[in-house]
Amino acid sequence: MRLKKDNKGAAMIVALVVMTVLMMFCLSLLLVVYSLYTSTLKKNSALQCKEACKTMSFELQSELTEPEYADYESQRAAKEGVTGTGGDSLWFYIRYNIWQDSWPYYSSTEKGHGKDKAYRYFTITPSEDVAGMVEDIKVCIYWEKGDGDPDVSGQENDGIDIPDQRTDTILHVIVTCSKNKQSYSIETEYALMAGEYTDITDKTEEDIMLNNGVNPYNNSIYKFEKWQWVFSERE
Repeated sequence: MRLKKDNKGAAMIVALVVMTVLMMFCLSLLLVVYSLYTSTLKKNSALQCKEACKTMSFELQSELTEPEYADYESQRAAKEGVTGTGGDSLWFYIRYNIWQDSWPYYSSTEKGHGKDKAYRYFTITPSEDVAGMVEDIKVCIYWEKGDGDPDVSGQENDGIDIPDQRTDTILHVIVTCSKNKQSYSIETEYALMAGEYTDITDKTEEDIMLNNGVNPYNNSIYKFEKWQWVFSERE
């Protein structure tokens, strides 16, 4: 009887060991499955962020480069259709705010022109193709001057040299998309081609465009200036 009792205890120990091994094996499988799931989720999120960034980058490129006004009257008519988010709102925001005291140009060496002063961040309403792909979209825009002087005054020289001062302007647009702790950024550069409208003979400033979302500082611009943004590169 004593021998049978000892065998029964040994069998129980063996059963416990086997159960422990099986539980550890099952837990290991669960960890592997979870690891594969999170890895796949990260890859899918990273891919979606990348695709959303590309889509938004090309959409913003269209908004900046496609408006090409043949004369000032065409520009003025388009301006009246801007509602803050509709029409060519991004183009007009850039037109009325850079080369103004309200938005400093970026320079890594000049005081008062660092990222904290020159970088502007925007909330963009994505298209339907992008809205469901990511959780957050951020757009950062800043500009750099060329050899021109941003403080040049049209009143001092009747605006004659203004387009030449603007031509070397570089606009940077950075789109960042995020989802599930994954993010992706694309930076696009544009060069400004500045000229003069032929239908405007005077060098005066136009009436101030009241604040409708695109001109929060009520800046004014010279009517004769013709701006066209041209795609330079995308990183």
